[in-house]
Amino acid sequence: AGISLIATGLTMLVTAFHDASENGWDFYNLMLSIAGILATGIGIAILTGSWIPLLIAAIASLLLAFTVATGHGKELIDGIKLILQGFIDFFKGVFTGDLETALNGVGEIFDGLKKVIGSIIDGIKDTFLSFLDWLDEKTGGKLSPLIDFIKEIITDGFDYVKRNIGIVVDTLKDIFSGLVKFVSGVFTQDWDTAWEGVKDIFKGIWNGIVSLLESAVNFLIDGVNFLFEKLNTISFEVPDWIPGIGGESLGFNLSPIEPISIPRLAKGTVIPPNREFLAVLGDQKQGTNIET
Repeated sequence: AGISLIATGLTMLVTAFHDASENGWDFYNLMLSIAGILATGIGIAILTGSWIPLLIAAIASLLLAFTVATGHGKELIDGIKLILQGFIDFFKGVFTGDLETALNGVGEIFDGLKKVIGSIIDGIKDTFLSFLDWLDEKTGGKLSPLIDFIKEIITDGFDYVKRNIGIVVDTLKDIFSGLVKFVSGVFTQDWDTAWEGVKDIFKGIWNGIVSLLESAVNFLIDGVNFLFEKLNTISFEVPDWIPGIGGESLGFNLSPIEPISIPRLAKGTVIPPNREFLAVLGDQKQGTNIET
């Protein structure tokens, strides 16, 4: 029964996604997709004897509904198609010994994954914003300043999460690409390729750490700049009877803080003084690299 449910669920899911890809999302293929996800979750739950797969399937169904309802369904389908094409190219490259095709497949898989996750995050964000717009309308605009403030926080928060997930996915892409190079080099005894793979793995890890650190710092800077922007809107007139400053307008005039940009490995940059960092040189595949 569990195997039958999984097979049926996957069939419904593939049918629904194919129909959505050809004709766009509608109520029929959305419900068919949700039914397929839930049937697959129930089948896995029966086989494992655990309710967790069903819970995951329920959450996935809700996320799919949010994504499609907020207009990000096409982006979701495009990401899934890119993932499937990536698997095809990866295995074609593996079985034909074409390293470049295999690496392209890895890149497509992770690019598609980033697109899928991004569409889901945007769908959830737009759901919250839509609810706040509805609340603003129902309250007759009386809470507009507070609601606008909350909307800015939600938008910045979801954008920060989406950006960091993108960084993690790009890091995994670099690591897996390096791993494919390393394994290919070892099996073919091409030690130059294997060494390139090792360098790509560590370069991907380092650049990912740097990108996450930079993103966190810039998120804090954005928060401070947001506070400065709100403070700069505050001003008041000093009463005329106060000596010296009477009749003047007082307020804040705070300059925003510039975001930081940390150099990555194997990336060109203008180097300021007292800013040491590691760099990999001479790793280009062809041509001469002139460091000025």
